[in-house]
Amino acid sequence: MKATRLLKTTLAVTLLLSTTAVSMVSADELAVTYSTGQISDQPEPAYVPPPVYAPPVAVQTPVVMPAAPPQFVFVPEIGFYVATGVGFDLMFDGIAYYFHDRGHWFRTSYYGGSWEPIRRTILPELIVRYKIVDIRRHSAVEFKRFEHEGPRYRGKLHRPEIRREDRRGEHRDERKGERREERREEFRERR
Repeated sequence: MKATRLLKTTLAVTLLLSTTAVSMVSADELAVTYSTGQISDQPEPAYVPPPVYAPPVAVQTPVVMPAAPPQFVFVPEIGFYVATGVGFDLMFDGIAYYFHDRGHWFRTSYYGGSWEPIRRTILPELIVRYKIVDIRRHSAVEFKRFEHEGPRYRGKLHRPEIRREDRRGEHRDERKGERREERREEFRERR
């Protein structure tokens, strides 16, 4: 049966090309119907498979942060602060806080703020240049030094202020601004 199809196809192409009024025909323009042996100049309709949609990736929300901010220790080998005494990866680069959870990264601009998921490509170069296992390894060494030396520890520490988004905070910020202006005026008067 295959030999018959091949023979019919070869004969059809030979017949088509051997006529005197032959124009050049591309393989796409020539379609041979094997079942009947007829030649058609119309290409067979192309089969386009239906699109395949991937399910959305579910991103876990980060754990709830402790009410009292943890102590952050500056790790000189990596160049940023890492939280001590917490069971997860929490970092501070001097500008924002970053949280790593099972391959997902989150960021907030202040401690107590809402965490937004971010891609690894958006992380600061200071953090992205290290794998999470290297961050853990370097920070473990500094944590041991911090715990061993206690109050004699000479490394850099950072304890974030709790800042919440509520009306009391807005009024507090306004009062701080007013007090700051009063102090500036007092300073100018002393000159």
